[in-house]
Amino acid sequence: MIPPEILEKVRLIEIRARRLVDDVFSGQYESVFKGRGMEFEEVREYAPGDDIRSIDWNVTARMGQLFVKKHREERELTVMLVVDVSGSLGFGSGEKLKSEVAAELCAILAFSAIRNNDRVGLLTFSDKVLNYIPPKKGRRHGMRVIRDILYPQNDDEGAEDKAVAAKPKGLSGCIRLVPERFKDLLGNALRAQQFEVKTKLSESLSFLNRVLKRRCIVFLVSDFVSSDDFVWDLILTSRRHDLTACIVSDAREHELASVGLLALEDPETGQTTLVDTSNERFRAQFAELRRKEADELRQRLLTSNVEFVTMPTTDDYLAPLVSLFQRRRKRLAVGR
Repeated sequence: MIPPEILEKVRLIEIRARRLVDDVFSGQYESVFKGRGMEFEEVREYAPGDDIRSIDWNVTARMGQLFVKKHREERELTVMLVVDVSGSLGFGSGEKLKSEVAAELCAILAFSAIRNNDRVGLLTFSDKVLNYIPPKKGRRHGMRVIRDILYPQNDDEGAEDKAVAAKPKGLSGCIRLVPERFKDLLGNALRAQQFEVKTKLSESLSFLNRVLKRRCIVFLVSDFVSSDDFVWDLILTSRRHDLTACIVSDAREHELASVGLLALEDPETGQTTLVDTSNERFRAQFAELRRKEADELRQRLLTSNVEFVTMPTTDDYLAPLVSLFQRRRKRLAVGR
């Protein structure tokens, strides 16, 4: 039974996403994502200006005059949303959690695809694949995708959908600011508790490459706080699919405010510590560590030839998304 507050949140996200698709992203999705290829439509007589490479020599030989093949773009696409629902997505220092920004982003992408009669699928993961919804069309299917991002659960709607039988414990809603690698910096003996809310990106990408046989548009939505080395799986996925990494980020994960003593907990490990945020040196070291991590992540994505965009937990996430679409459109224009 889905809680009423989740259903209400799904409804509100649908309203907002549909408005954004109509007002902001109208036409952009279709202009930057191409179909799988060209589909033969007809043969017609050659006309001045036609590309000579399109001449059908077999028909030309039979008819005694030039004929060309006419093709049209096979427009139907498959869009896969690969979404991190681990514990670290349960944080947000503003009005929205990272998980809510991820859901809104996916709603925009899903409704853009549905509006263009494309298929949309969903894969949610933490340290393992939690749920896989095969790509389908239609508004009802799009709503189900959003619901499963906000309220991850097992799927009981058919044998094909039961690719994964694991059910997550849900988001803890705790702050993720003290990963294990900060242990020495903080100088505390941190106690680790095991929860099923860690992140392993390689598991989800490996699963995706097994179940998807044809080339798809893949949006990998995560904060990329992962306990594994996922570079090789990123490279394989980017070779097989049109892959874009959407990095969901919150400002308070990169710079601590000076608010005195603050108890922090890492929901992906259960580690807790008490820190003095009024210590300027500590805040500077913390910011430097986070900057280096962000630089390392960007380098990993560049090395893997993966396009990426950073989505903050504010309404500003729309600007990076528009910029992503514009960059792709410019590249397509140059490539023509």
